Amino acid sequence: MLIRLNVLNVSKKYQTDALKDVTFNLYDNEFLSILGPSGCGKSTLLRCLIGIERFDSGKVLFFDMDKEIDITNSRPRDRHMGIVMQNYALFPNMTVKNNIMFPLKNKKLPKDKIIKIVDDILEKTNLIEHQNKYPNELSGGQQQRVAIARTLVSHPDIILFDEPMSALDASTKIILRKFIKEIQKLYKISIIYITHDQEEAFAMSDRIMVMNQGEIIQIGTPNEIYKNPINDYVRNFIVNELNEKVRSILESIK
Repeated sequence: MLIRLNVLNVSKKYQTDALKDVTFNLYDNEFLSILGPSGCGKSTLLRCLIGIERFDSGKVLFFDMDKEIDITNSRPRDRHMGIVMQNYALFPNMTVKNNIMFPLKNKKLPKDKIIKIVDDILEKTNLIEHQNKYPNELSGGQQQRVAIARTLVSHPDIILFDEPMSALDASTKIILRKFIKEIQKLYKISIIYITHDQEEAFAMSDRIMVMNQGEIIQIGTPNEIYKNPINDYVRNFIVNELNEKVRSILESIK
């Protein structure tokens, strides 16, 4: 598999160590979930990867075909990445279409090119019927689709998701899971997906990276982690929680 992103020995410290010597690869067209409880370092890692914050040490390399690019200290717009936040971060005074247009207007692209790109995105994300609505006229799931569409217009090679479904109900989550996977396949992008929800990570991921206290505890396919948890932490946080959720679902449909 081709490597898309290589994160090497990155560390970040506040009052305590938020990230400790974190190293991993993200592969081309891979869906990698970073799973862990609140405060484990996963959101800090995401903010540093996108360039909102800086690592104290370490290196981040982006691979464009055979070309290796050091993006450790690059500006966010030069990192080949987009980000979708938990709270949607849509402009309330703009329509869906204008929200999606916004990144392209900032790049000062020709108007006809902007319209062509946005119309294509609206069609592929099934948002055409909502294009003239404002965010407050949309459901949470629809707003998140707009946020994803706005990220896609810049054609990122990697999209970072920061717990995008935490505010949504169970049925909407299932619909949005399918939507994100379809978008990934359509645009052939790599995804790093931050979550604390075990079921969500196992349903969507090619690989899962389990974190705790700023460190990677285990990384592997869902099947590898479920069948061969590396220690009691992974067994308790992943396997036991998943088993409990399955039991709850089975009991609810008896």
